[in-house]
Amino acid sequence: METQVNISGRSLVVPCVQDIVKENPTTVLKRYVRNDQEPPVITDACSGLPQVPVINLGRLVSEDLAKPVLEKLRHACKEWGFFQLINHDVSPKLIEKVKKGTEELFNIDGKSDGFGQAFVLSEDQKLDWADIFYMMTLPASIRKPHLFPKLPLPFRDNLDTYSKEMQTLAIKLLYLMAKALGMQVKDLEGMFEGGLQGMRMNYYPPCPQPELVIGLNSLRC
Repeated sequence: METQVNISGRSLVVPCVQDIVKENPTTVLKRYVRNDQEPPVITDACSGLPQVPVINLGRLVSEDLAKPVLEKLRHACKEWGFFQLINHDVSPKLIEKVKKGTEELFNIDGKSDGFGQAFVLSEDQKLDWADIFYMMTLPASIRKPHLFPKLPLPFRDNLDTYSKEMQTLAIKLLYLMAKALGMQVKDLEGMFEGGLQGMRMNYYPPCPQPELVIGLNSLRC
């Protein structure tokens, strides 16, 4: 396990999970075992359990179809706090290019700044069974000069385009959320136009005991 990486000076350096997997372990290291986790629940549309709201942006911006979708968005924001967005006009080809570039990025030898795990504050802290790559992407002026410009091409250009597409989509979505929640749109003006954007890319290596680990720790607000 030679590769030990870190995404932030505030986080302790930890081994790369990809390197652990290269040793072909038959069991999971104790630090990755999560005994406090509830077993996963696999659901589908016929399970009877609540389904994550799906918001059709194409209908949301249509004058004839917007009203019921706007109500669905309001419910998702108030009762769920998240939703799946479809028909968002971000090119599927661009998304696939970014996915492919991300996969290739994690296969690069000699990983350094940007790779690792976030918020590791103690030596006995439980770790996620995942490697991540994180960096600030917008505004371009805050990109690390030793990181973003050195990303391999064409991934660098695709990621630059993708980050701008996400910024445009995020601003559009925020205004629609404000409308759905009955907020004054002017309350949002200027709040996010010059905001910061960061991107986190997750890689989940194969695990010999997947039922004992988690790939992404739950958010605790």
